[in-house]
Amino acid sequence: GLRDAPKWSFWHLCAALLGVAAVVLGAYGAHVFNPQDQKYVKVFDTANQYHLFHCLLLAIAPFTRRPNSVGFLSTAGIILFSGSCYATALTENMKYGWGAPFGGFCFMGAWFSLAF
Repeated sequence: GLRDAPKWSFWHLCAALLGVAAVVLGAYGAHVFNPQDQKYVKVFDTANQYHLFHCLLLAIAPFTRRPNSVGFLSTAGIILFSGSCYATALTENMKYGWGAPFGGFCFMGAWFSLAF
């Protein structure tokens, strides 16, 4: 239960740092980002939504039955999925999207880890 969970863990630190990055990038996307091809706004927004949402999963990782699986897979998913989508949007070059499918599988694995 919650009483058995650690008061602080490495995954909390990751969630905090990645959460701050998600908010900063969200502000950049909302107020500064203006690509020549507007389709990249959607790519950036998708990256940011998945980034922020999975920071919440990362924050609860220490309270799960498999904290290291949930934490590692959430972090890897954020880096691979959101990172490649951010890179694609910022450069307006689809070649940087190679990491998105791998990150998506990491996200699925993190959620699946909650079940076991």
